[in-house]
Amino acid sequence: MKALVTDRDVLASLRPLDLVAYVRAHGWRPLASNDDDPLSEWSKDSERGHYELQVPRHSHWKDYPLRVRDVVAVLAEEEARSQLDLVADIPLVARDIIRVRSVVQGRMDGTISLDDGAHIAAAARSMMLAAACSTVEPRRAWASRKPQQATRYLDELSLGQTERGSFVLTLLAPVPPALVSPALGLADEDEPFNRRVTRTLGTALTAVRRAAELGVSTGDLSAFEDGVDAGISADFCEALALVRECSSVTQLEVRIGWASSRPPRDPPAAVHELAPDSLEVIREAGRVLRERTPVEDFEVEGPVVKVNRPGDELFGDAVVLGAVDGRTRQIHLSVGGEAWTATMQAMAERTILRCRGELVREGKRYALRNVRDLRVVATDE
Repeated sequence: MKALVTDRDVLASLRPLDLVAYVRAHGWRPLASNDDDPLSEWSKDSERGHYELQVPRHSHWKDYPLRVRDVVAVLAEEEARSQLDLVADIPLVARDIIRVRSVVQGRMDGTISLDDGAHIAAAARSMMLAAACSTVEPRRAWASRKPQQATRYLDELSLGQTERGSFVLTLLAPVPPALVSPALGLADEDEPFNRRVTRTLGTALTAVRRAAELGVSTGDLSAFEDGVDAGISADFCEALALVRECSSVTQLEVRIGWASSRPPRDPPAAVHELAPDSLEVIREAGRVLRERTPVEDFEVEGPVVKVNRPGDELFGDAVVLGAVDGRTRQIHLSVGGEAWTATMQAMAERTILRCRGELVREGKRYALRNVRDLRVVATDE
């Protein structure tokens, strides 16, 4: 005998919107009704017979849990499934599900150490943010300021219940239901941003795994550059490489599930496995991609510690102490004319120099190209 769901709190937690999205996604057809009717009526002909059900349009009634119980009972009978499974699946109908599974050495009970769990959570968050940034615009690397659309996307993500199978972290991304019937095999051409992020995640994981395999066998990281349009970035590589900080994790698996209320057209691969040797190559690729990517409109502010003047002209190289990623670095810049004079003044008077440009990494040093808006900053500023 299959278990029945009778807990009123559990039944009341199922939203009318999710109930409607679920029945529509599973082939039920709406019957004619007025918009003012408190119930929407649906029917379905299946191998098990003809079924009809009534879905409440709102949850304000005191007997709402009882009406939901009737809906769950009909769905369970038509699908020959457990009511417990249905109650777990209905809230996920309008969410893409990203499962991040860590194979934990020496543990078979689905647990993980606190430190390693924190690293996995940080890696998952950074991975989704990187995928969102690449959805906005494919780039080799992003600076500390991320696009607002990507950061807003993170606010919409939520953590689901952890699942058994080593340690599985579940991320839920809400996706608006399609406005046409999935049963007809139709889908919107213009996907919403949240769905495009999930798609970017899939293409980026496929590209980064192939690039890592080539990197291991050939030592060539050019495949990572070639995968930028697919979603690879320094940020994405760095996110995955965070798993290397885990002492007990021997393998990472990312599995993508698509919201049934909006089935994707031509979805990328759903399962991606990354071994430790691949993660080591991915970490190195992230470092290289970031070094090769200028930071646009970067502001340097600090004391001048050195100015060269190789000839008679007012032109030379200067070194300014400035902050890069929260650490003080020597930043080299070329200055000439009035800018050279201002730089010399700042060094002589031990004041602060401020300027903007494109920050690049040249080997072990940082350089600022296309220097502009250079001026000496007064002490009181």
